[in-house]
Amino acid sequence: MRPIHLQRKEEGNRLFRVLAEEQLDQTIKSYIRMTETEFYHLLSLLENKIYRMDTVMRKAISVKERLAITLRFLASGDSFASLHYLFHISKASISGIVREVCDAIIEALEEYVQ
Repeated sequence: MRPIHLQRKEEGNRLFRVLAEEQLDQTIKSYIRMTETEFYHLLSLLENKIYRMDTVMRKAISVKERLAITLRFLASGDSFASLHYLFHISKASISGIVREVCDAIIEALEEYVQ
């Protein structure tokens, strides 16, 4: 594992956590294009669909991080390489996460979207 990935739990997605702690709802909205309340509502809808268990080899990427990565990708159009440095998660993992979470969003919100 590369050193940047080893630091994920220490540093991880600090930006999103700092924004949430400061309760800068407008700043969070510009970061992921939704309010903190909307984020947690969507998280509650998707939690069971995108949850992964820890293994003996490593800790799983949290549901909150999975959703934040996907929303940041959709909101900004950043490349997986850019998200790799922001979230300290490999590009290959980000690719799978985005695809999986988008599928879960479509499934969870199918009654709202045609």
